[in-house]
Amino acid sequence: MLQPTEGVEAGPDYPDLRPCPSCGAPVPDGPTFTTWCDGCGWNVDGGDPADPRPRHVFARLHQRIVDRAAGRVHARLAAAPDDVRSGSPRRAAVALASAVILGCVLAVAGIAWWALTLPGWWRLVALGVLAFAVVALAPRPARLDDRSLVVEPDVSPHLHALVDDLAGKVGVATPAEVRVDTSYNMAVLLQGWRLRPTLLIGLPLWSALEPAERLAILGHELGHLRGRDTHASQVVWAGQHLLHGITEVLWPFDADEHIALWSWRPLLWVTNAFQRLVALPFLGLSLALSRLDATTRQRNEYLADRRATAVAGTEAMVAALAGVLGPDRGLVSASAAMRRGEDPWSAFEGLPRRPEREVERLCRLSELEGHHAGDSHPPTHLRIALVREGRTVTAPALDPACWSAVQTEMDHWRRELRPQLEDDLLLQ
Repeated sequence: MLQPTEGVEAGPDYPDLRPCPSCGAPVPDGPTFTTWCDGCGWNVDGGDPADPRPRHVFARLHQRIVDRAAGRVHARLAAAPDDVRSGSPRRAAVALASAVILGCVLAVAGIAWWALTLPGWWRLVALGVLAFAVVALAPRPARLDDRSLVVEPDVSPHLHALVDDLAGKVGVATPAEVRVDTSYNMAVLLQGWRLRPTLLIGLPLWSALEPAERLAILGHELGHLRGRDTHASQVVWAGQHLLHGITEVLWPFDADEHIALWSWRPLLWVTNAFQRLVALPFLGLSLALSRLDATTRQRNEYLADRRATAVAGTEAMVAALAGVLGPDRGLVSASAAMRRGEDPWSAFEGLPRRPEREVERLCRLSELEGHHAGDSHPPTHLRIALVREGRTVTAPALDPACWSAVQTEMDHWRRELRPQLEDDLLLQ
């Protein structure tokens, strides 16, 4: 065995040391977590290829806009933590999105008026095509499918009490509805035309996290409900939805492999070129709207992390963010448990806790590959860095009796959703 050098030590999670195949330095080695080198970066990716970047040029431009905004906001909040101003770009984004929505409404009204002037069957055909386009392109309110189950307060009073308490600490109103499903996710969304706040808890992710990490994720999601940012985001989302739908019709991104711009067939070439020429103004508006809104969206994500840190503690927030790095944890183990006839939920609960060295590897991998928890989120390594750079918050004491009661309630919902989870695992 190699002798430990300064800053490199074996431990419970890495009981041995081995030479790095690339630079020869001793690196901690163990059977549970990935072995990698701090110095040269050997095996940081664990041997898995990087996730492919968006293939289409405009998707890459959109991602670049988000990443640059995330970097700017990170630098500003790191230098001046109290500078939480939204600024004029959000107002400009709302104004542009409102203009897009109004323009589409006026265009539909104008086309409908023109269609009514047509004679006979042409009128019905034009109105039918217009109605189809409106149904296909118009933004619709978010709705969860029937696979998610509504958690009623009388069935899970302790979970609702926990959510109420967290909402009070974050400074937001309690969500109108709490739901559970089998997704590896937690989210807050506005449902229906009335924009009812709904908290969605994915039981696989909930089961894979420690209690303090669950508080951190719940605090982050509830933090998005603070202020009127959510309603402004809905206006911007509606404008982006319309622009994206129009450009998808004029320039189908997924069809580029089958319908080449430089096709040898003259008619097809002219048609493709004309479609893309007409699509360019809408693409430009979409990118402009993304650029105006990117800074505010990244700021909201960072501030939601900060609010979650205040209620769950720095260590729990870092561990929770590290939990979304890499593939969804526990899916392979849960699938194996299901095939053995065992409870797949136990596989998520039995996951080993990631040590600090594994968290550091995943942060480096996030920086190399540009990992995001979602299209609108900053790079995960920047989120972790900002939490670490901020004021250290000690985790609050967790009431064992309360968490035991919440766990009992969650066991009920896991029994209800076990058939769905097993169906999902069979499709993995």
